[in-house]
Amino acid sequence: MRSNNRKRFKNHWVTAFLALSVIPLLLVNIVYYYNTSKLVQQNVESMKCKPLN
Repeated sequence: MRSNNRKRFKNHWVTAFLALSVIPLLLVNIVYYYNTSKLVQQNVESMKCKPLN
């Protein structure tokens, strides 16, 4: 019985850690990636219009 409670307690800590640290980091990285890719795409498109001379 105690072993089951310890496992459950450990699972709660792991779940809390994932919810409070890993998942927000992933979300921030995804938003950063899309913002950066959009900025790079805009810069590339603006460079297409200019001659290379």
